[in-house]
Amino acid sequence: MFMQQSQYELKSDTGWNELIQLCDTLNNHFDAFSQMADVDRFLWMLAFNNVLVNLDSYSGAFRQNYYLYRNHQQQWIPIVWDLNMCMGGFAVAGGNAGALTTTTMPTMSHTLHKSESGWPLIQKLLNDPFYSKMYLAHMRTINEENFAAGQYKTLSNELHALIDTVVQADPNFLSTYDNFQNSLTAHTPGSNGAGTSPGIFVLMDARASYLQNVLSAAPPVLSNLQTAGSNFLGETAMISATVSNATSVYLGYRYRKSDRFVRVPMLDDGAHGDGAAGDGVYGAECPLLSLDIQYYLYAENAQTGAFLPARAEYEFYNIQPTHNIAHVGDVFLNEVTANNSDGIQNEQGKIHDWIELYNATDQPLGLGYLFLSTDAGNLDKWPLPLHTLIAPKERLLIWADDLNLDLLEPHTNFSLSKSGETIFLSNGAVVYDQLTYGAQTENYSMSRCPDGLGAFAPTSARTPREANLCVSSTSSPEMLPQVQLYPNPAGSMVQVEASAPVSSVQVYAEDGREMLRTVEAAWSVAAWPSGIYWVKVVFEDGRVVVRRLGKG
Repeated sequence: MFMQQSQYELKSDTGWNELIQLCDTLNNHFDAFSQMADVDRFLWMLAFNNVLVNLDSYSGAFRQNYYLYRNHQQQWIPIVWDLNMCMGGFAVAGGNAGALTTTTMPTMSHTLHKSESGWPLIQKLLNDPFYSKMYLAHMRTINEENFAAGQYKTLSNELHALIDTVVQADPNFLSTYDNFQNSLTAHTPGSNGAGTSPGIFVLMDARASYLQNVLSAAPPVLSNLQTAGSNFLGETAMISATVSNATSVYLGYRYRKSDRFVRVPMLDDGAHGDGAAGDGVYGAECPLLSLDIQYYLYAENAQTGAFLPARAEYEFYNIQPTHNIAHVGDVFLNEVTANNSDGIQNEQGKIHDWIELYNATDQPLGLGYLFLSTDAGNLDKWPLPLHTLIAPKERLLIWADDLNLDLLEPHTNFSLSKSGETIFLSNGAVVYDQLTYGAQTENYSMSRCPDGLGAFAPTSARTPREANLCVSSTSSPEMLPQVQLYPNPAGSMVQVEASAPVSSVQVYAEDGREMLRTVEAAWSVAAWPSGIYWVKVVFEDGRVVVRRLGKG
């Protein structure tokens, strides 16, 4: 089964060929694999399957019961499912391990299938020195947090008691009530006398002891996490921690939850906010290029690794920089389309109405305390996401599609009426700007001319994310020149192709910092951090086209 929605794809447990392709990429092009797959999520999946003897999974004989999901970053992410046979409910490991028993399940190898090509994902990842240590760290976290001290028994007993009367009354039983009563503390006969079902406490207590033994290599110890330096948007923070028993230490950070983490070395050289050289304190720089930076630390030695926090990359720490906020007169409603059936598509490949805001100032502004609404009695109907930034003299597109999501662009919790209404931009009490419009012609917009300052007028020349063309509904629309950036997303170089003579090219980071101003058609982005950039192409006749550029 294969399902696709624009950039979003979901592959069921028949997706083994896709995993083989991903693993071939890992084997031959290490960096490319990390761009194609969320490696950490795969490591968590494999660690989970192994610790819980979940063999009705990719880790078992049939290599099944997972989905592969491809997000807007074109990155594959695994999702485990059908977990009712965890904890030894399915005993066939396959390969060299064959079928297990209640005696051999507790000591099932923690690196099951590492040397077997029939499980390419396991074979490739567990034979990589870097990723294998992350895998061991995740196994240790799962075991220590849930099983090593018997923590799982409290919840197990609660659930067992909760369903007791229902099980006793169930006419469609597969075993006896006596077996159910004993199922936590003793092995019980299988249905119709077939096989033996492991007692959960018996299996997992023994499994936890085995894992503690094989994972006994002393991991790195990370403590005393500190942030220093600037905490202002666009500047740089220094992140440091005390680390012992480690050969390498890394900082992973990203600027929004949908991004990949960038991993950089942390050093103990006295030059990275780490105190004196060789004092056991490691530091690294973290550019503050969004309003919600997410980060974690990872350290490794010759045997194993350790994360801080322990559940990274699933959990992480945050830095929320101080920043300039918009006041009345700084940001405006700039363009609105309320009867839209063609043109640009959102991240899900769908066409919806949209609202564009304009920053009239020369500095990036945080909009996370502002609201949009179509109800004068409920001005705080939809809050802009807390991390929302708008670059200087630039435009922010917001989808008015009633999804209430924050994807690559924000999506409101209301839709627009094509028959007319009023849109309010406010801080919940004070109205910053508003637009009242009547019945809308299909595929026209209401646009300010000039941007941010002029009056609204209907126009068929819609310009989402770009400068308004100020063409009235009775004029022949002036066509924008064509602009193409390639490759996009970019790696090291970017080329601009345009259908009309260009005067200059300006590139801005997502926080509004100018990264480049040039007259050249090609330029290097190799040293730039991963993220989103805005490329403003200014033509000799004064027209402007803005394009979004991704940097991997």
